[in-house]
Amino acid sequence: MTDQPAWHGEPDLPAMRRALVLAAQGPLGDPNPRVGAVVVAADGTVAGEGFHAGAGSAHAEVVALARAGDAARGGTAVVTLEPCNHTGLTGPCTRALVDAVLNGTLDGLPFATDPIFGLAYPTTCPGVPSGLLDPRGSWPDTAAYDAQARELAQRFHTNFARFPRADEATRAAGPRGL
Repeated sequence: MTDQPAWHGEPDLPAMRRALVLAAQGPLGDPNPRVGAVVVAADGTVAGEGFHAGAGSAHAEVVALARAGDAARGGTAVVTLEPCNHTGLTGPCTRALVDAVLNGTLDGLPFATDPIFGLAYPTTCPGVPSGLLDPRGSWPDTAAYDAQARELAQRFHTNFARFPRADEATRAAGPRGL
């Protein structure tokens, strides 16, 4: 599949169009939704494609990632439906996407750290708008995010105070910057 020409312009639009065509190949009347997925390699070529063939079969993302193999590294998965995170007849496809991340897709990219929660997030990722990567930047009103984050952190500390025997390392892993 990697012999296809690279896309030019907005990479997600042609990939989403193709994923919709793939989704249409799924069975009508199945209890599961019809889903298509396209993995676009870092160079813009199609690395893998898949669709959900019905209850009990591998999900579209899993098929596309398997077909893409190592070419998925540094690429983008375009899927017609958000990945599931439950186990039914098959495992959650979010696990397959997480595995793709863990196999090196994000290696070498710059990361920032959330000042309250201490979580690291990439500041850039191929095919993902940077505003979606920064939790604060994904909110239309950053002041509202700040207030909500501080409230959530305070609730954590208030609740955690009920557990006086927790060790200091566990306490230190909680939110900070209040």
